[in-house]
Amino acid sequence: MDSFKLPQSLNESTQASVSFIAFLLSILLILTFHLGLIKQYALDNQIVLIEIDKGTSDKSIEDILDQLRNTEGIDAESIELQYADEAFKAMLNVNQTSKVNPFGHLVTFSVDQQTPLIDRTLKTLEEQEGVLSILQETLDQRNFDRNATFFGAVFLGLTIVLAFWAIYIVITSIRRSLLFQQEKILTMQLVGARKSFIWMPLRRSTIQKLIKPLLISNILALIVCLCLVGFSTFSAEILSWIRVIGALLLVNLVMLFMVLVVSFAQLTVFLEQHFYEQ
Repeated sequence: MDSFKLPQSLNESTQASVSFIAFLLSILLILTFHLGLIKQYALDNQIVLIEIDKGTSDKSIEDILDQLRNTEGIDAESIELQYADEAFKAMLNVNQTSKVNPFGHLVTFSVDQQTPLIDRTLKTLEEQEGVLSILQETLDQRNFDRNATFFGAVFLGLTIVLAFWAIYIVITSIRRSLLFQQEKILTMQLVGARKSFIWMPLRRSTIQKLIKPLLISNILALIVCLCLVGFSTFSAEILSWIRVIGALLLVNLVMLFMVLVVSFAQLTVFLEQHFYEQ
């Protein structure tokens, strides 16, 4: 018996199911690996808005902008100035009934909240002439950690469900394969073949059938990541290809290990139930 050959329809359906499960596992693991980076991104990109009095001179406004550009922890490229008239026009697009401009000049920028002395710097800016107020977006780290833990638990639960689904599919496939090759297995046993010898062609055939769906799942996961990077600035900034590749490799190794263990276990049960007395 050179190999265990499944019927073609069963072979294709098994590979498609394993590929789909491996793809979902890869996406879940990639998301899990990036939870820490998402939190770090949120900490590093908190938005601050400064309202400047409409009567402030252009020179004073430029001095404020220069001070922001030279402050550690402030992303100079994120600094945007919107004059009061521009802000009012933008508001009119939302509320057509407003007739009084409630805005001063607005400056927005992102800050790294973990930069030392950033709070003191913002307080100094608030005391500067022409600055009416500073509104700062804050991240509730405790709430973020709680949500991250919740989503992590959800991802773990889904991973366990998908893993059991994959095991069930593989077990069903191997059982049918063994029944399909029952006469050959009996012949091998009659000539003295040991369990490990019978398992070798099953192992080889199983791995060969697993390589294709794993490659397909890897390609699909990489395509999803490339699309996210191409269409989302947020994804492009936080996506770590090392973590993506690591997640894919981990899924591949776990799937291979799981299938080999399951195949040997199923062969053992099958032989004990049908043939072996020893």
